[in-house]
Amino acid sequence: MARKYSALVYRGLDAFRVNPDGRQQVAADNNGPFGRSWTKSTNLGLDLLTQLVAERAELVSSTTCAEHVSGVLGTLEGLRTFHGLFPEFIKLEGTPHAEVKDGVIRYSTIDSAWVTVALSLVEVRYRSERSALARRARALIERQDYSAFVSSGLLSGGSSIDAASGNVVHSERFSYGDRNSEARPLVLALLGLELLPTSVWDKMSYDWADKAGLSLAASYRASAFVELSGQLFFDEMTLAPRSLGFSHRNYVDATARVARTKGHTIWGYAPSCEPPDGYGEFGLDRPDVVTPYAAAELSTTGLPLAEQNLSRVLEALDWSGAPVADALDPVTRRSVCTVERMLDQSLLFLALQVNELRSLARAASWYASAEARLRDMDRTHRPPREPARFASDRDVHWGGG
Repeated sequence: MARKYSALVYRGLDAFRVNPDGRQQVAADNNGPFGRSWTKSTNLGLDLLTQLVAERAELVSSTTCAEHVSGVLGTLEGLRTFHGLFPEFIKLEGTPHAEVKDGVIRYSTIDSAWVTVALSLVEVRYRSERSALARRARALIERQDYSAFVSSGLLSGGSSIDAASGNVVHSERFSYGDRNSEARPLVLALLGLELLPTSVWDKMSYDWADKAGLSLAASYRASAFVELSGQLFFDEMTLAPRSLGFSHRNYVDATARVARTKGHTIWGYAPSCEPPDGYGEFGLDRPDVVTPYAAAELSTTGLPLAEQNLSRVLEALDWSGAPVADALDPVTRRSVCTVERMLDQSLLFLALQVNELRSLARAASWYASAEARLRDMDRTHRPPREPARFASDRDVHWGGG
């Protein structure tokens, strides 16, 4: 199933590629009316990750992959950085460049971190075969100083600088203080790359909440994105079965319970398109639409209940060659949006090919230290109560139709 559908998702990613300066392709943000005129640094990081994974999955040749990676590196090398971090928003009109809005350029730590993680995997992939590519990736990493964005021991959201002077206009007051978020794998990688002090991880919390009658890790909007993005890089179910794994199992069960209560025939709730072309923070607190990448991330747990649901979601999608729907009606299973995002499509692809992404991650210099910190969570962040048996351990069959 994974190979069949991931090949189709990968083909759909071509719809986001633009050629703004006539020299290299760049992954645009979305396929809406204006979505191909800009992108985010996150998208460039995901573009690198999807290429490396596609090569491992034999969906693209090693030569084609290397050429594409070289082009993305060229785009990154041409961007204006701040402490080595890449701008959050990038305009794709002519040569790709940082967006200047009201004289200000915005730099987001978490968006840039997706690029940093991807660059670390580019480096290890090409260190022996195409050393020039590896050196270019390493040079971009070595410019970075994430410690400049640490406030009160935590990683802040970023800064906005004056485009003319380069001075800080505004420093983000928000910090990534929750381990149960998409920041978890990124912060762990940055720590292993020695780009952050250990206080950033040590001060991040991991609290417990009740959802649908089950204990699971508290998180923003209780979405599959924040709960399970770490699963893309690590088998957290095995590494920390009594903390992260406990929460992930209960999250699957809680999602299924919410779906049954609402009469949904498919499930998987995460930030995505809000009908018809907006954007919404969906999750267990707002399960209005089903996001295919969320269903795929749920299936990375290996739980039969989640795998059965993913099969239904994939069967509901239109596989005509274009990007598949970002959002589906949870009852009728029909597409409810007119716009698809590169981020959502990339996360779907990476979740379908999770074993290949994890293999790449295991070869990175930061992996061993990250794994050790995750294992330690079973000692430091156990849940308030642990059942003898999970619902998803049993041979449960979905009755949603």
